[in-house]
Amino acid sequence: QVLETAGKLIYGSAFQWRCPEQMLVSQHLCNHSEKSHILAILGCGKGKSLLYELPFLVTSFPDIKRTIVLVCPFVMLAEQAKHNARQLLRRANFGDAAAQRLVIIWRELSTNQRQAMVANHLSALLIISPEAC
Repeated sequence: QVLETAGKLIYGSAFQWRCPEQMLVSQHLCNHSEKSHILAILGCGKGKSLLYELPFLVTSFPDIKRTIVLVCPFVMLAEQAKHNARQLLRRANFGDAAAQRLVIIWRELSTNQRQAMVANHLSALLIISPEAC
């Protein structure tokens, strides 16, 4: 499995799925269909971070146009998610510039940047916090 191999490369040889739902959601998100949408609700400790980190990493190549939207209830969690995703990209040798470009918090974008992102279907991990709106 591509996801399991990528998980072990990025998270270490001890990588394993925490629950069956985590594996199923990750597989669905890595499907390259443009019409691929999913809402996943998992309890504490069930590996929700992996649900956006691993598919984001697998689909963050220049020829793939995919935006993963992560809704965080609080600005602090959004900042933590941004930091963790950028660290993940650096560990995967994407480089600092790619980490800065690919992980975005919506409230940090200007109106022009938001319009360009939507119009150009840019690949990114877009983090939104209703608390900051």
